Amino acid sequence: QPYLSLSATEPYRSTAESKPKHLQMLTDTLAVAVAAGHGAGKTHFTVFPEYSIPGTDGIAHLEATLNSPEWPVGTIVIGGTDGLSKEDLRQLAASPGTYLDQTHNGLDLIGADEWVNCEITWVKAQDGTLERWLQPKLHPAWEEMAISYESMFRGHSIYLFKGLLANDAPFRFATLVCFDWIATVESKKSCKWILEDVHQQANAHQLPLSWLFVIQRNPKPSHNTFMKEVETFFDQTQF
Repeated sequence: QPYLSLSATEPYRSTAESKPKHLQMLTDTLAVAVAAGHGAGKTHFTVFPEYSIPGTDGIAHLEATLNSPEWPVGTIVIGGTDGLSKEDLRQLAASPGTYLDQTHNGLDLIGADEWVNCEITWVKAQDGTLERWLQPKLHPAWEEMAISYESMFRGHSIYLFKGLLANDAPFRFATLVCFDWIATVESKKSCKWILEDVHQQANAHQLPLSWLFVIQRNPKPSHNTFMKEVETFFDQTQF
């Protein structure tokens, strides 16, 4: 988890002084991923924490590498942007190869005075094409709620990705943003909504939820409330 320097007021963004350092952290992390020092053929998942991508400049900075021949195909990058304006999101959503759940997170649902804490999932396909999915955070953390004149837009959906491993076995994964891991949305924990959806898709069969990523910018990422939810997630018999 990088040590980020963000503005003291919303929408929380990299400061002018910290932005070059934050962009350099993106460069350094991508270099580690490409080097693949873990010994596998490539780094399949590269994950950046909440708020660690400095807005549209940071997105363009990342994509310059992801679109290059040096970045391997069949890979996934996950990361959180700092505070995006409604116009920022509009421009991103209008770009080719971009997906935004217009039904639940459409621009018409975002107020003029609201900003977006956004998780992005990039997938570089086998043919080299790069696509991205925009997922606004579902529930504000305490700092994001303690505001007086603006507010964070609350997202209303979670992307559930599916694919096949090299041996044709299925996999699924999803990503939550920090407080979304412990938040209750319409009387259910967010992760329970995901499990219910996988359960319905499985029908009479069994489908794996291989990975559930939780990206955080949190002074206490291992707080008891977060760790306790891990036990609840795994130790259940409903699904």
